[in-house]
Amino acid sequence: MRKKNILITGGSGYLASNFIEENYKKYNFYCIINKKKIPKKYYKKSFIYKDKKINSLIEFIKKIKPDLTIHMATKYLKFDKISSTKEMINSNILFGSYLLQALDECGFKKIINFSSIWQNIEKKNIYSPQNFYSSTKEAFEIIMQYFIKKKKFKALTLKIYDTYGYNDIRNKFLQFLIKKIKKKEQIFLENKSRKISLVHYKDINSGLKIAINYILHKKFNYKIFALRSNEVYSIENIVNIFKKIHNLNLKIRWKNTNNKIKLNQSFKNLPGWKPKISLKKGLQEFKV
Repeated sequence: MRKKNILITGGSGYLASNFIEENYKKYNFYCIINKKKIPKKYYKKSFIYKDKKINSLIEFIKKIKPDLTIHMATKYLKFDKISSTKEMINSNILFGSYLLQALDECGFKKIINFSSIWQNIEKKNIYSPQNFYSSTKEAFEIIMQYFIKKKKFKALTLKIYDTYGYNDIRNKFLQFLIKKIKKKEQIFLENKSRKISLVHYKDINSGLKIAINYILHKKFNYKIFALRSNEVYSIENIVNIFKKIHNLNLKIRWKNTNNKIKLNQSFKNLPGWKPKISLKKGLQEFKV
């Protein structure tokens, strides 16, 4: 059986690069990346995207003939500077729109889109953004609806909750915690009561493989599913579990913040997928 050609955006990002490394023997990966690089052995060809390179993007897509596009590219910045606004709009809205236009021009209309649960913090299908970042993600999905309804795209959106892993290089709170422990610095954390659903990156990988099979073989126009753990903990609970696993005597200073945000668990998980790595097992992988 011919290996499927998969175009994947954000190829150098944490989730995408781990998925590519784990599955490069099963699929032919073609990556759209920024200036960062991933080992060449894991993908066939790459395209470095820059603003206004839509014609070059079209030519790249025509050559690789993707059976499917997985859109994982994203930009998160704290919304406190004008430069953050421009970067997030360029990455999360403009680039995504160019991508959809290029795919339409070339006739390759199957796409899996990675979405954020923080676009819908209150109820399912109700737009209620947590921050400006989630607003830009929602804007892209609204644009994508045009391509689904008018251009006959077939799209599957995966609602992603909080993800983690021992090899994570993103500035997540577990990495922040470990950094402070190693430096023996005072630890300040916030949102102690906020409930989150942590999903191990390997469970994201397994979910994405199921999603690929789903979109290639099921008949539908548009579906939304979640990749959510059944284990829901407060941030304080997670810190306490981490302390116990690694036998740490830590004193955490919690900042007084608004903890009224509830975790939206109304989205159905992807059919056929269940997370296999418990939080305890995942936290045991970390080195302190």
